[in-house]
Amino acid sequence: MDSQKTILIVAVVAIIAIAAGAAVFLMNNGSDDPDVPTGNTVVDVAGRTVEIPDNLDNGIVTVGKLSVVRMLSYFPESFNKIKMVDLNIQSSLDNAGQNYAYIDSMKAVIAGAQTHETDTLSDADKEAIGILNPSLIIVNKDAYSGNKDTCDLLAKSFTLIVVDPMSEFDYNPFWTSDYQLKDDFKACFTLFGKILKQEDRAKELINGMNSALKDLKGMMSGTAAGNYYVSGISYMGVNDLLATFPNFLSLMMINGTNSYVDAKGPYDGIRVQLADGDALTEFKFTDVIIDPSSFPKLNPTNENSQIFLKYVYTKNQETGTDIKIHVIYPMVAFGTNWETAIINAMYLANMCYGEKYTSDELAKKSADLMDIFFKDNGKGVLKGIENSIKMKGQKAAGGQDLSIFSDQTVILKDGKYYLGTA
Repeated sequence: MDSQKTILIVAVVAIIAIAAGAAVFLMNNGSDDPDVPTGNTVVDVAGRTVEIPDNLDNGIVTVGKLSVVRMLSYFPESFNKIKMVDLNIQSSLDNAGQNYAYIDSMKAVIAGAQTHETDTLSDADKEAIGILNPSLIIVNKDAYSGNKDTCDLLAKSFTLIVVDPMSEFDYNPFWTSDYQLKDDFKACFTLFGKILKQEDRAKELINGMNSALKDLKGMMSGTAAGNYYVSGISYMGVNDLLATFPNFLSLMMINGTNSYVDAKGPYDGIRVQLADGDALTEFKFTDVIIDPSSFPKLNPTNENSQIFLKYVYTKNQETGTDIKIHVIYPMVAFGTNWETAIINAMYLANMCYGEKYTSDELAKKSADLMDIFFKDNGKGVLKGIENSIKMKGQKAAGGQDLSIFSDQTVILKDGKYYLGTA
């Protein structure tokens, strides 16, 4: 081989090597702009560019009671990696609200995790995290803002990613006018998908919710019948029946009439505690929606709930008045139970716009949606909620019938007012 050919071959090999090296560099580093995520980094909601961990072998620490643990529950393969949660989540696990936010296998993970102080990180918490040596720390933005110095210090040793607390969707629509998920909601799923290296799973969740919302839209034609008083939701603890919720997502989804908004106008908040029974006279409700997650305060010993039930009972004695009470699936505030919000909306749409699906068909659609959210763990989730209401809720509520999607009326017995099957 002459010298010119040798030089040519060496030059070609060198060019190939340089090109290959450049390709590897581009794959590992992506854009020159540090704010543009690559295959190995994400930009979190605090605007920080963070390299995602190769694996989760050392577990996940979650910080903040809003959204983090709940969003992880939609990624079951990663949920079991949780090693630390907010104290509020663990301590309220058996209470009305959190009891329906997680399936049994996930409640076991939460119960077995270490805890940090509610929405904050003490020096002891910081030391405990150091000992855990987690693969990943996920912090909601509110908790990050309140503990920025501590979080930034932890971020020097561990992968720490800030996510959206999703609190704006507690009483604001998470869907667009054409019934698809809003960009901020999709972005949260997408970010978790990238963090956990489960981007296909994130797309599955987005597509599943969009499909359910599209189906819901198809159930609505004309004007929703009825004027609805909404009560019973777990928010800042359990609530008596004189607490009403002007921005109840399931009713908003079907463009239904909320009796508080109809009488008072829009309300920027979640809960309104009425002072007494006289306040009820302002509302012209034809129906009542009760979320049974506040069952301890549905007990006939609760004075405010008795005032409400007496009012309904008295109104129903009037000629031509028949206020029905509808029990729905629990929908807990603080970024939980998005799935039951949609299921409840389907039930209400079927009632307000005329029956499009039979009860069996609605049950099948509800189960299918749970399968989308919880995958193999979704089997029997709704039945588990129903059984929990019957076994725990009805006992705490003094034996009243709280069957999901049942229609109730108010009965008077031994001087007390109770829910009874209509």
